[in-house]
Amino acid sequence: MKIAIRVGCSGWSYDEWVGAFYTSPDRKLSQYVKVFDMAEIDSTFYKVPPPTVARGMVSASPPNFYFLPKFNRSITHEKMLGLKGNVEEDLEKFLLFLRPIASSGKLGPALIQLPPYFSFEHSSNLYDFLQALPKWVKPAVEFRNISLIRSEVILKLSDFNAAYVAVDEPLLPPYNFITSDISYIRFHGKGHRVWFDYHYSDEELKPWVEEVKSIQSINAYVLFNNHFHGYAVENALSFLTMLGIANQDQINALKRFKSSIL
Repeated sequence: MKIAIRVGCSGWSYDEWVGAFYTSPDRKLSQYVKVFDMAEIDSTFYKVPPPTVARGMVSASPPNFYFLPKFNRSITHEKMLGLKGNVEEDLEKFLLFLRPIASSGKLGPALIQLPPYFSFEHSSNLYDFLQALPKWVKPAVEFRNISLIRSEVILKLSDFNAAYVAVDEPLLPPYNFITSDISYIRFHGKGHRVWFDYHYSDEELKPWVEEVKSIQSINAYVLFNNHFHGYAVENALSFLTMLGIANQDQINALKRFKSSIL
């Protein structure tokens, strides 16, 4: 099996990317997929669209593109994976949206981002939720509470073949535990007021580049969420270049981006 390293952004519908990355405010996804081969669907965290939207996304993307959907906040934050309310209807609505993407072969890992108030004492809810997920959904779990960073939780993720999401952010240490057949890394930024308003230097990215290069026998997904001012685009393209796997379209896009902000 050929091992793939994919680098992209957490979403694509950012108006501030127009000019530096997008040439037009219209059809952003169609422009995005010409440069990157994957993206997180950040919008599903706020509202789950109907399946027709998923089918449109599939049509607007090439065959080798992957969508990484983010679980809706009603499931993860409001009802805390069933701790504060039944999530069956919410989950079915989310899965209904995912099915056209899965049928197309373009469904990547699905991101379960837990809130900061989801701690170790709630871990059994996480295990129950992972157990209930259909096998065609590949879960990737992002913690925001350090009490969950302990061996028994990490080992339990392995039991479910659920990916531990490594993060670069102010709250948690940048551990990259391999708990499944993929590696999932997210760059949130380190802004003082807003995390995402942050530009990574090449020096900051170098250790992560070496980390990704060291990963063997599994696919790696690297996502940049520091979307303010288009930083995510530039850092993702720089990361690909530093890995030595950037194609000509990506090299050209990075040159255009840098020339647009001079």
